[in-house]
Amino acid sequence: MDVLLVTAELAPYARATDAGDVVFALAKGLRQLGHRVTIALPRYAAFEEHGLLLARRLTPLSVDGADVTVFDGQLSTGVELVLFDVPGLGTPGDLASPTPDALHVDAFTAFGRAAAALVRQRREQQPFEVVHAHDWAGGLIGPHLGAGAPPLVLSVYDVRRRALEAGLATARAVVSPAPSYAARFADTSVSGSLAAAFARLPEPVIGIASGIDYATFNPATDPSLEARYDAEGAAAKARTKGVVLRELRLELDILRPLVLFAGPLDRAHGADVLLESLPELARLPASVVVAGSGTRGSLAEFQAAAAERPHQLACIALKDEAALRRLYAAADIALVLPRDAPSETAQLVAQRYGTLPVAYAADVVTDTVVDCDAALETGTGFLFDALERVSLVGAVERALAANANEGEWTRLRRRVMRLDVGWDRPARRYVQVYRRAAEPPAS
Repeated sequence: MDVLLVTAELAPYARATDAGDVVFALAKGLRQLGHRVTIALPRYAAFEEHGLLLARRLTPLSVDGADVTVFDGQLSTGVELVLFDVPGLGTPGDLASPTPDALHVDAFTAFGRAAAALVRQRREQQPFEVVHAHDWAGGLIGPHLGAGAPPLVLSVYDVRRRALEAGLATARAVVSPAPSYAARFADTSVSGSLAAAFARLPEPVIGIASGIDYATFNPATDPSLEARYDAEGAAAKARTKGVVLRELRLELDILRPLVLFAGPLDRAHGADVLLESLPELARLPASVVVAGSGTRGSLAEFQAAAAERPHQLACIALKDEAALRRLYAAADIALVLPRDAPSETAQLVAQRYGTLPVAYAADVVTDTVVDCDAALETGTGFLFDALERVSLVGAVERALAANANEGEWTRLRRRVMRLDVGWDRPARRYVQVYRRAAEPPAS
């Protein structure tokens, strides 16, 4: 198929939400399945700052009587890029805000018009077969596509973003990266005033859990690790663990479980509950590493707590993705604590690196983590239902008790590392959605 992805962000060049990660990985996955993929984006300065080569079209695109400058580029994966110079869009800005300001909406509306003009232009040559818009900013293309346009598929990442209505009104199919989350979109307690728009959809929202990019997240080839390993031989995790323990000046005991929290140190990701729980976690037979991003104030709070127990707790600023992967390789247990996790993938990265997730049972987490039974014969992690100190500490205690049984833990880790958490299966699901959306409506 010939697919156009319309988005306001693309990792790693311009990322504000998880949508940027999904767009990059989905485009790559579709390309590997043999489909032609084009991504339409605003032209941010970050693209050229990252060294991406862009070519300016000699002929601008006519949009409602005005000329828009267009640039073409290509990713190393073979995915084509079309970027528009849109006034007022310097960076992805506050895309994550539930209520984006009017100027931001106006700027992305202009971007939607430009992307729709591209669709009309391509109709005369090699038409797109489907347009896949991502989140509220991409969905603003919907009202401007007009008659004869290819079908619109809309991905909804966070139902609290009220500017989604324009895309919902024109979409042939709506997709969410969390099946359990998607099932609740028509509930006013979840989506508020948008519930009626979801109820009017011709088909129910389709849930397709995201994957992770195996080219990036692969302990068998990861150059950031001290030693590579895979599901059949994960003992080499200990080499990376030993180096990390030494660097962080934690107790140098390879057999002592290492518990990791990596992510934003904000309330949305459960950092408040983690901070409250640290004194109790420090009394458990484990070492704890908090690798955080966010404000300096929040990082300082965790560093102060770690300073009281320097051989058991460490708090560091999360530097980059390579450092993140290295920490997952070193850890035995990973804490995944978002209050709302419609597109969370931290649990998948943990599983890929043989690190068992202890996770709050919210949205996509419950779609991708199965709670372990007492005998560790089934399950892929340790879930808890209430995001509070007692429940979190209790779940960690369960995981530590399981870790104490070396044979069972090794089998559990092998089972988790064998899970298919890549993008091949989700990409194939999206193709099915595209093909169904492209079918003529039933009369």
